[in-house]
Amino acid sequence: MNIVEDNVEILNVVFDIMDGDKVVEERKLGYPLEITQKDIKADLSKFLKSYLRDIEIGEATKRSEELNKNANEIKENLEGTEIKNV
Repeated sequence: MNIVEDNVEILNVVFDIMDGDKVVEERKLGYPLEITQKDIKADLSKFLKSYLRDIEIGEATKRSEELNKNANEIKENLEGTEIKNV
């Protein structure tokens, strides 16, 4: 337990997000003392789903940026190119 600035005691929960045996992120959350274990588990489940969704969005964004970069390079390389019928 810790006491926060407004003198309210909270339950500190520290958890790791794992990828196999590797810790990829450590998080710390605070809950009111009257919270139930079931509520904490539900909240952590929501947090994990949100975390995984953010990872997916980040990967999709990175892939999109790579595709756009490639398309721009192709466009720049083709600008001014004459195609002749052989």
